[in-house]
Amino acid sequence: MTYVFLDANFCVVPFTKGVDIIAEIPVLVENAHIAVPDFILLELEKITKKERFAKVALKYIESEGIEVLSTGMLPKDTDSALLALAKEHNAIIATNDKALRSRAKRRNIHTLFLRSGQTLEKA
Repeated sequence: MTYVFLDANFCVVPFTKGVDIIAEIPVLVENAHIAVPDFILLELEKITKKERFAKVALKYIESEGIEVLSTGMLPKDTDSALLALAKEHNAIIATNDKALRSRAKRRNIHTLFLRSGQTLEKA
């Protein structure tokens, strides 16, 4: 089993880009286990008033039965926490954040991202 941790910006992809991430991730990652760290959920909850798709993303996570990984972490820097968690679990990070992808690459952590807004790709 390979964990694929969703970053907050990736949780809104089904609504902003129309890409079914639940169907597409297992195509690229054999034995993928999609999960969202609890601190990413907190980040989504914080931005629901500013980001219109955040609230929908929270409902999507629940309705799709995506695992919420309990970490007990309340990080000020969610990107650093996500990188540490991915390293600990030998996980892949699904994100469209270029800076986070770059940091992951330097730490030998694989990422999934959208190329040209529609095609899921692994790096």
